[in-house]
Amino acid sequence: MSDSIHKRSQWKSYERVLSFICRTQKPKTILEWGPGHSSQVILNNCDSDCSVLSVEHNHKYFMEAADRFSKNGNIELSCRSISLRGGQSAGYVTYPVLRSINCHGKEKPEYDLVFVDGRYRYDCMIAARSILKPEGVLVLHDSDRPSYAPAMSSYAYLRHFPEHRTSVMSNGNN
Repeated sequence: MSDSIHKRSQWKSYERVLSFICRTQKPKTILEWGPGHSSQVILNNCDSDCSVLSVEHNHKYFMEAADRFSKNGNIELSCRSISLRGGQSAGYVTYPVLRSINCHGKEKPEYDLVFVDGRYRYDCMIAARSILKPEGVLVLHDSDRPSYAPAMSSYAYLRHFPEHRTSVMSNGNN
């Protein structure tokens, strides 16, 4: 396998797992950190009435995703800074939690699926715990990185798919 083909297959290694989860779990509310190809996989494999909140930190990638998905009413894109001054909480990792608090008056488990493929994955996994429904699932790309293990093990259910460099976690029984 050539280097470029190998790198591309690693880049999309999560695709089979994410597609399967979307088709079998049929999530209606989806949160993703890191829009792009994964957003299209989600939209292609979920029901037409799903809603996706996709959070990006890089303005260039955000604009590319905005151009790509601007006509799709199922996806809401949000560009959020990674670095914030003290006392601010609408940043890349914390924005979905803050949004939940602002909408519901508290953190509410509202997402059926969380896909983590952006920056600060460890922190995103921790933030997702409070807004992931008990029957919801979190899919993590590049889960073979040892530094993610403590956050991954904090979930009640964990299954690794090493050939896809992806893991699936849940707070409940799935």
